[in-house]
Amino acid sequence: MYEEIKLDQLLLKPEVQVNIGKNQSSLLVLGTGYNYETVNSNRYGDLKILKSWYVFAQKQFQFKQKFNVIAGARFDKNELYPSQLSPKIAIAYKVNSDLVIKGSLGAGFKAPDFRQQYLNFSNSLIGYSLIGARELGISLKDLQKSGQIDAAIDITPYANGVELSPEKSIGINLGVDYTIQPNTILKINLFRNDISNLIETYNLPFNKKNNQAIYSYMNLNKVFTEGLEFNFSHRFNKNFLLFGSYQYLIAKDKEVVRKIKAGQMYKRDPITFVTTRVTLQDYKGLYNRSRHTANLQVQYQNILHNASIFLTAKYRGKYGFSGLNGYQDGNDILDDDREFVNGFVMVNTTFSKRFGTKWELQTGVENILDYTNKLQMPNISGRTFFINFNLTL
Repeated sequence: MYEEIKLDQLLLKPEVQVNIGKNQSSLLVLGTGYNYETVNSNRYGDLKILKSWYVFAQKQFQFKQKFNVIAGARFDKNELYPSQLSPKIAIAYKVNSDLVIKGSLGAGFKAPDFRQQYLNFSNSLIGYSLIGARELGISLKDLQKSGQIDAAIDITPYANGVELSPEKSIGINLGVDYTIQPNTILKINLFRNDISNLIETYNLPFNKKNNQAIYSYMNLNKVFTEGLEFNFSHRFNKNFLLFGSYQYLIAKDKEVVRKIKAGQMYKRDPITFVTTRVTLQDYKGLYNRSRHTANLQVQYQNILHNASIFLTAKYRGKYGFSGLNGYQDGNDILDDDREFVNGFVMVNTTFSKRFGTKWELQTGVENILDYTNKLQMPNISGRTFFINFNLTL
């Protein structure tokens, strides 16, 4: 079995940036840019065009080599959505040569991309489908005509597709950078983001006849994410570098939290059929968000022979896959341990070698431990070997 993918893409991103001032401590940056992108692919139905432009400004202030302040703003104009102004301010205070305290406050804007709006993809090997929000009506109708969806399923709620709104967010960060010793750096960051219209992947409340899911995208009205990030790096010598990171994340829907506090959310035990109120302890948060993630990487670089080796281990803690209760009692929130995918580790390695100034060889193994979960994560292949030759002209 094979799949032929055709893709024609044109991307133009001209940008002009002007730096005013020779002194780094009082630099003013001004700029503007334009994005013009077209995609024509058998995964997108027909030619899609997206146009947008933006302007930005940023000013830096430095006081007595201790305080550094950066204030800026960006204005985005997308032809499909209302204009958006995104201001931001960041402050850093150097306590001493080893310790820096940092903080930032800013607004963000993210328009839906081509994939989230127009993608029309069915995996020929596993059988699941991923459909952009605007294409839902046409694509579901085609799947029903071809007999891949039961004719008795009502797809009229999706007949006109779904209009996605841009994401808007306000984020707060507070962190410290601590140089334990010249070759060892520790970074810790606390964060909180309040997001409206979060673009989220979800699976439709019915499957294809092959029992595989149909995925699409939707907006969640108001959500928040908060947590802790930890980064650590240590250079043993000029050849060996160790890097590690960890994130603790809480991500929840504000409306769900409000309903739980008001006693308006219920769940029913599928065995005893006893109905109880959902508590804040029951609600685990948004789907597809791991509470714990970690990354460990060892790098070896041999400058004399222009060669390097990377060994990376990535841990993803358990996360919500899809609602089991939703089809039974309608709450459709993550409040049952059976709705989780178990945590797992992915180990990858890459070897690269340069020959002269133009040629580079890359080879390696992805998913060394051969982890797979075809039902819940069909996009993860088993152990994969690869080899690349790169030519720089």
